[in-house]
Amino acid sequence: MLKKSETKQYFIEGFKTILKYLEPRRKTVYLLIILAIFTSLINAVAPYLIGRFFDALIAKKMNLAINLIGVWFVFQLIGNITDWQYAVKKKKMVLSLYADYLANGFSHLLKLPYSFHKKMKTGEINDKINRAANFIHFANDTIITQTFPEILTIIIALVIAFSINKILTLIMIVSIVVYVLTISRIAPKTVKLQKEARKTYRDGYNRATDGLDNVLTVKQATAEEYERKKLYEIFKIKALAKDFQLEKLWELITFSQRIIVVFAQLSIFALSILFVFKNKLTPGELVMFNSYAFMLFRPFVTLGTWWQEIQNGVIALNDSEKILELETEKYLPENPVIIKEIQGKVEFKNVNFAYGKKHKLILNNINFEVASGETVALVGESGVGKTTLIDLISLYFPPSSGEILIDGHNGRRLDLKFLRGAIAVVPQEPSLFNDTIKNNIKYGNFEASDEEIIEAARLAHCREFIEKFPEQYNQIVGWRGIKLSTGQKQRITIARAFLRNPKILILDEPTSALDAKSEKFIQESLEKLMKGRTTFIIAHRLSTVRKADKILVL
Repeated sequence: MLKKSETKQYFIEGFKTILKYLEPRRKTVYLLIILAIFTSLINAVAPYLIGRFFDALIAKKMNLAINLIGVWFVFQLIGNITDWQYAVKKKKMVLSLYADYLANGFSHLLKLPYSFHKKMKTGEINDKINRAANFIHFANDTIITQTFPEILTIIIALVIAFSINKILTLIMIVSIVVYVLTISRIAPKTVKLQKEARKTYRDGYNRATDGLDNVLTVKQATAEEYERKKLYEIFKIKALAKDFQLEKLWELITFSQRIIVVFAQLSIFALSILFVFKNKLTPGELVMFNSYAFMLFRPFVTLGTWWQEIQNGVIALNDSEKILELETEKYLPENPVIIKEIQGKVEFKNVNFAYGKKHKLILNNINFEVASGETVALVGESGVGKTTLIDLISLYFPPSSGEILIDGHNGRRLDLKFLRGAIAVVPQEPSLFNDTIKNNIKYGNFEASDEEIIEAARLAHCREFIEKFPEQYNQIVGWRGIKLSTGQKQRITIARAFLRNPKILILDEPTSALDAKSEKFIQESLEKLMKGRTTFIIAHRLSTVRKADKILVL
């Protein structure tokens, strides 16, 4: 069970986070609070007018009764207009906050170092950001802009109720104290259960994401039923057990809230009737007092219904903020080395690399030098670090020790955007976005003209299949390029490399997924692309090794 101080800290940090996102919109927040206060004042007058109306009606003072109805109508009209303006302005602010959080959150993830993404699971990250954004929406839509007006409503109701009858008001205050104590004692117990339930759901989301990312493998293995059982075990058994235990506790809290409110209302109503018979209250004051009692209890009942959402959301927000507070990748180091153009000379000096201090070295004392324009074949068994070495050239990871020199300069001293802009990678497994063919080809060279895109497609032998599509270059390729064959996807990534016109080219045996006819054409195209460029090839074939100027065995 989490300590009370830890639970309190969750709420403090969550509240600070919400205020941080509200700060740029403080003028709108102030306006919303003013409108809400105005509405609260109008609402506070309504029970008084209705109470006096009943007294006037009983006393047969028709003129006064009609006047009171007229005043009540004017107040209600003004209140509804204010509510309308309040709702429109609030929705605009809340939706803007929600959109900003999602956009900024997922953009921040892209700026985090590649090492972060190697450790984290996509489904888990998405779940955290989405739930935090939903809470930002909920908190600002219902809590932040209503809390102060509700407090004002409570104060007004207490003052007027006290002026009507002190004993009945005292009963209300005692009921509120009991209500608050009950909630504060039971609710914190749900925090641990909530965290456990969310973790189980995240495990399920990760499993589901893995299945969808590898849907072809699932179908080839006819493993749909196997995956269903795994998801059933996580969601239906583990997550359900935690969630149901949590919901039972919340229902106990809700039941306690209702019982306290019911007994308080019963006591107040019974005593107020007694006071009417003893002429200590008029019938109008009875109506008036019970209306104010309802106004007084309503915010606390509302808080009770909000409590679960608040607690769940605060936990989600804290989880999300831990990620969003992580330091983004520094593209520009302090005192960077400024060079006009990268020539392509690459040198590794005593380079060691491990993914963490407690992990064993993947690369151990690597030394080599590649002149600009040379081709290097990387060979070795699976798992020896060929891909890791390639990743180090782009400085996706810094070496654990040693130096990686680009044109004689330490790679850590270069602008990473400038360095990576001079490198093109054609991976063994092509990576495409759910976008048009044109946008996939020009990804990374967004200012490319249509003529340049078409020429890159021609060099990569893409035009043959592109021009058969109804939309041609505007054809959507689908999720991860699912509408294209493996060979077509690979040729799109090769066209992307042509368009990028890099100084350093990295090839992970890109022709391995192509048929014999396409391979011949693509091999010729790649040889043209490699001319004058430093090229690293992760080699799986002897024919590839023979064409290299140097061979690096790992």
